[in-house]
Amino acid sequence: HSIKELKSNLLNLNKEIEKLENENETVTEELNQFKENESKLKIRIENKDSLLEDFKRKQKESEGEIKRLEEERIKQLEQAQFEQLEKFNREKDLLSNQIEMEKQNHTESTYQLKSQLESKQLENNSLLDKIKEKSQEFSVIEKELEQEKLAQSQLKEQLSNLTAEENNKELSEKFKAEHQMVLE
Repeated sequence: HSIKELKSNLLNLNKEIEKLENENETVTEELNQFKENESKLKIRIENKDSLLEDFKRKQKESEGEIKRLEEERIKQLEQAQFEQLEKFNREKDLLSNQIEMEKQNHTESTYQLKSQLESKQLENNSLLDKIKEKSQEFSVIEKELEQEKLAQSQLKEQLSNLTAEENNKELSEKFKAEHQMVLE
């Protein structure tokens, strides 16, 4: 009886041991899994730290780059402003020269115009004098023509008087002759 009990106990113990071993294995696996997870977590933390460092480094580089770009942009703007100012000054000088030349040309052309006008005026005055002379000549000729007309009309009158006298003579002679014939 006791051997049976012992065997049964031994069997139970063996089962217990097997169960414990199984549990131990599971715990070991879980422990290993935990360790693996822990190491992965450490790696991730390290990676995050390194990423953070990377980010900070890149941020600093970006800030430096931004500053450099801003300075470069400012230089470019200053250069562009300077060039614009130079261009403006060149154009201003060019314009001033053009205006000066225009003034000179205007003065010269005004002078030429003035002298042309003066010579035209002299020409006109001389023409006016000639016209006055001609006008005087014409008035003399007109007077002569008037006198000529008067003389002609007087001559016509004399001529018509003479003709009338001659006609009267002829008529009177005719009349006398006819009268004579009648008397005879």
